[in-house]
Formats: sequence, C-alpha cells, structure tokens
Amino acid sequence: LELLEQKKTLEALECLRSNLAPCHSDPARLHKLTSLMMCSDVNELKRKADWDGASDQSRRQLIRHLQQFVSPRLLLPDDRLQVLLTQAVRMQASTCLYHNSREDDLDLFQDHSCSREEIPRETVQVLEGHSDEVWYIQFSHNGRYLASASKDHTLIIWRITPQEVT
Repeated sequence: LELLEQKKTLEALECLRSNLAPCHSDPARLHKLTSLMMCSDVNELKRKADWDGASDQSRRQLIRHLQQFVSPRLLLPDDRLQVLLTQAVRMQASTCLYHNSREDDLDLFQDHSCSREEIPRETVQVLEGHSDEVWYIQFSHNGRYLASASKDHTLIIWRITPQEVT
C-alpha cells in the first residue's frame, strides 16, 4: 500500500508477487490487494483499502498489533525510552542521601546529589504532644496535615497552617 501511495506501481507489483503471494494463505485477501493496484489515485486507494496512509495512524496500529507476537527483546514497546528515563530519575532521587527537592527539578544531564548544606537547619516550629522520642513523621499528600508516631505508642495528626517565615 505504501508503494502504491508513492506511485511506485511496478515496485508494488514486485512486492506482491515476490513477498506476499508465496506466503499468503488467503486467496481472497491476495485478490483484494491485487485489485488495489487498479486504483486511479491515492484517495481511491485509501478509501478502498480502508487505510489512512503511511504517515498517519495505520503504521502505529500495525506496530501495536505486531508487538503482541514479537518478543519485547526484538521490538521495543511504545514509550519504553520514556519509562526508562523516568526510572533513572527516580532512582537518582531515591539513592540521594540528602534528597530534599521535587523530582521535577531533576534531569539526566548530570548525576543528582543534594548537598548537606541544603538541608534546613533552623527550628521554625516545635510540636509538643509526645512524651517520648518521635520515630516517624509523614505529611499528607495535600500538605495540610502531618502525622507523627512516637516511642510512647501515640500517633498525632497535626493540622498544618501556612505561616510566613522571615
């Protein structure tokens, strides 16, 4: 179809005879492909073949269809590179001893590391309520609450109110 779209009729005929006919087990499908060679223009070809052309979605659909039958070692899945790059960025953040920035700030142009000097060292607020040492704290996803768990077997949910630090 792509050869016919490019108006390379003789090459399309050779492809049909040499590559498709010997391995095609469906004579009706082979006949349909042969009849497409008689199309007068590209629009008629696309309409009769129910095909949108080489530059549109049909090639992506073909690749997705082939991926079901071909090992990922031979044909990479869609967006595989993007997945690997995202994993690399997350790995850098998870192995950074002093990590304290958002993942949006990371890139792959250089290895990531947070400096010890970047960690805040001034006490801004003291939360009193536990009678023993605090073992774990976690902010809520929206940042409005802080949960703290202590050696004294208590869990306290703190409401965080924004305040300006000068």
